[in-house]
Amino acid sequence: MQLHHRSSVRRDAHPRHQSKDLNDQRRALVRLLNRHFAHRGGDGILADQNGTATGNILIDGSGDVSGTGSSYSGILAEILDPAAANSINVLQTGNIAGGYDGIQAKIFGQGNIVISTGANAVITGSGHNAIDAVSAGSGDITVTTAVGDVLNSGGSGIIAINGSTAIAQSATSTISVTAYGTINSGSALTDT
Repeated sequence: MQLHHRSSVRRDAHPRHQSKDLNDQRRALVRLLNRHFAHRGGDGILADQNGTATGNILIDGSGDVSGTGSSYSGILAEILDPAAANSINVLQTGNIAGGYDGIQAKIFGQGNIVISTGANAVITGSGHNAIDAVSAGSGDITVTTAVGDVLNSGGSGIIAINGSTAIAQSATSTISVTAYGTINSGSALTDT
């Protein structure tokens, strides 16, 4: 009796077809993942400092940023520790869009908030505010938009609020807003 061994490996005469099939499979996988994650929302950039973390937050870029979903911002930067003296600087120069706020910066501690946009940028907060800067401490808030900017919002174009119940006069806390460009505000209720 004689045994013959046959290979079960298929060999294609045209290896380029294998490459094409693999590329088709990769494209199909990307389409599947895009469909799977398309319904999920999220902030375009999220910088969150909570608990006992230390250090400042700096967001300094030139590209466009988008947050998806009605509860998410294009940029969300927050320092949640009331004892912190850290600051937030948002210096993004590209277009920024969010389903909630375009830019939201909030500090529960004593640090400063600085938000500065680039020239000819479009900042959109579809459901709330284009720019929302809120402090609960003695720090300064400075918001500056550039020439040619367009702010689109479901509520206010720019909100700059210090919600602290008491700030010592010696803290010399200030709120400064310098707005160039166009503000298209909506009818949604704003921060109180």
